[in-house]
Amino acid sequence: MLPSPAFRSAPARHALLTFIAGACALMAAPVAAHDLVVKPGAAKDAQIPLEVMLTEVFFTGDVLLKPDAVTLSFVSDGQKSTLDLTPDPTAKALTARVSTAAPGAALAKISRTRPAREEAGRPSEPATLSESTSKALLNLQPGAPGFGTQTGDRLEIVALANPAELKAGEEFPVKVLFDGKPLPARVFATYDGFSTREGTFATTALAEKDGTAHVKITAPGLWVVKVTYSQSENTPTHGRYSANANLVFQVK
Repeated sequence: MLPSPAFRSAPARHALLTFIAGACALMAAPVAAHDLVVKPGAAKDAQIPLEVMLTEVFFTGDVLLKPDAVTLSFVSDGQKSTLDLTPDPTAKALTARVSTAAPGAALAKISRTRPAREEAGRPSEPATLSESTSKALLNLQPGAPGFGTQTGDRLEIVALANPAELKAGEEFPVKVLFDGKPLPARVFATYDGFSTREGTFATTALAEKDGTAHVKITAPGLWVVKVTYSQSENTPTHGRYSANANLVFQVK
């Protein structure tokens, strides 16, 4: 059956192809690559141990970061304090500790600019500013505030419910923001021990126009929800911006 005259016109074909390309980009799985992640441990002596790592399989360290390549801070009640990092070659992670006194979030961040690339047989790529952030929610209690901590990063996932009140089988609502505005995007989620294969997730969800996504919690454990986004940017230092952000929380 031949397409209608409307779809044989150049503008209609262009609009259709643009829609298909956008839909495919939205639905595509994330490219297998290292993720920056904050992994909290069990509280002891009124402190929570933290590991900051690059991982391909959540939550196993794969590359040992240099302490001066990443920043780690704790945000609580609007106040931010910087945490010292110590390399742990055995765990392939940077370690730190934070007090259990107040609810808040440990935030790790890496930022770098990759020079423009021109290689034979490949399209040229502009200089790219890449930012990776990981926000781990800590010290949460049922019925208490503190779960909606926002850090103001360009790409951010914000919890809309208290993870301390979640149970397996329920949905966890989150909001995806870019430059403070809702971002429709596909989010990916998994928990510690779900799989030993890279790029393998327990569940996915789609953030709607208002940026809200509902992640199905399929088991108790340490969970991570991640999102990626990139766009062209015409600046003196780079022509493209790429971001990777995740939210870490415990489900009992």
